[in-house]
Amino acid sequence: MTHGSPDWVRIVQVAVIIDNQPVAPTTLEESVFDGFGSKSTSSSSYQTVSSWTVSTGKIGKLYKIELACDDYDTALWRVTVAGTKVLDGDSIPSELSKDFGELTLDAGDQVLIEVKSDGSTTIEAYADIDGKEVG
Repeated sequence: MTHGSPDWVRIVQVAVIIDNQPVAPTTLEESVFDGFGSKSTSSSSYQTVSSWTVSTGKIGKLYKIELACDDYDTALWRVTVAGTKVLDGDSIPSELSKDFGELTLDAGDQVLIEVKSDGSTTIEAYADIDGKEVG
């Protein structure tokens, strides 16, 4: 026996039948999501820099997010992935690239990147979300 099957088995074929009709396999459609955004703000309230909501009927794959700005001492970041705060009022010392591997997101899940200033200093913030939708 090799590969977990008896020696005389050469191929295994699986057929899906619905209402006595065979269903032909289909390939999944994939589309890249590249959510680059920028925001100029002096607001002390969070402002959206970039966001992504996974489309209905699709599965999302999040690979990474990247954050940068022109004033790291002033900018405070909030990053939310599918309802979980990854950053919440955090400053970063320099540009940040956060790798998520291939995190699976369900339809309707959101990736939200927000930034705020101190209320008087204008900052330029940049964010990028790299992912894809499958389905």
